[in-house]
Amino acid sequence: MCWRILCDDERTVRILTDMSIALSTVVHPSKRLLVALYAFCGAIVAAAALTTLGVAGNFLFSARLIIAALSLMGVTLAVILFQRQQKTWRIHISPEGIIRLHQESGERDQAAEPEMVFRLMPVSTLWPSLLLLNLESEGGQTLVLRILPDSVLPQEFRALSVALRWIAARRGQGDGEGLSEMPV
Repeated sequence: MCWRILCDDERTVRILTDMSIALSTVVHPSKRLLVALYAFCGAIVAAAALTTLGVAGNFLFSARLIIAALSLMGVTLAVILFQRQQKTWRIHISPEGIIRLHQESGERDQAAEPEMVFRLMPVSTLWPSLLLLNLESEGGQTLVLRILPDSVLPQEFRALSVALRWIAARRGQGDGEGLSEMPV
């Protein structure tokens, strides 16, 4: 941050700051979200087991088996879909508010995917402890990026939150037209 002091006259001194929203950070999958998913799936499996054993509910045996099978299929599907979405992203925000994403690859030999330019959509949610970024590429591809405080370093989370709020306000999205914001 750069400070400039301007003297308008003898009695007035203005201090201006030249702040930049430019940043580059790596967003890892959230371990908290993964733990929450596994806890929720465990509760569903426990409820299905209690229902199958006849402890919970008064169902026919065939209905209990159907409930257990559907519950296990749902849990399996949820875990598989969630694991497929667990990717590491590098996000670059320029001083002008242009968002670029690059999917990080753990393998050095694999060809790097090109960076794509995205815009922040009005349905994005910017809360103090959760950033749900609904992003749209120039080609119309949409991407939902879930960022929790454990996805990035603490100082990076705050800087990312401020930069995204600046982008939303600059594009006229912060006036209640769909962008969900909570005060910091």
